[in-house]
Amino acid sequence: MEFAGAGVEDFGYTWGERRDKAFNFYTLIELMAVHSFRETGVTFRVIKSAHGRLAA
Repeated sequence: MEFAGAGVEDFGYTWGERRDKAFNFYTLIELMAVHSFRETGVTFRVIKSAHGRLAA
């Protein structure tokens, strides 16, 4: 079994198949941030808009 992410050229959100599916560490951080914002009442539309502006 190869180390998750080793030799991966395209750092997309996920890679692998079925039970061997993995996701990027930065995706985990984004999911945790979205969850935290949602708990404080921020709408997903606002989160998505801010993400788009920060990613640009």
